[in-house]
Amino acid sequence: MRDLVLHHLKECGWDVRLEGFNGSYGLAHNVIAEKRGIGDNPGILIIRAHYDTVKGTPGADDNGVAVAGIMRLGELPESQHMVGNITRKGE
Repeated sequence: MRDLVLHHLKECGWDVRLEGFNGSYGLAHNVIAEKRGIGDNPGILIIRAHYDTVKGTPGADDNGVAVAGIMRLGELPESQHMVGNITRKGE
């Protein structure tokens, strides 16, 4: 899932990077995506969703809608109030 989100946001023109951290299940990565808004004083909006799941569960039921929403927001064109977008693994 991490690579899918990362690749999709890059294709949509976002600057994307991974940020590693030690989570409850070992090394995990946040996907940080940024795109500047337009105008003299663009606002910032931070949206986050986790893309991990618990072993033995169907992960799509855990937070799949929020991850899909972030991916869809990534497709929107620049505006004065652009999105600063964080998806993370490890609740």
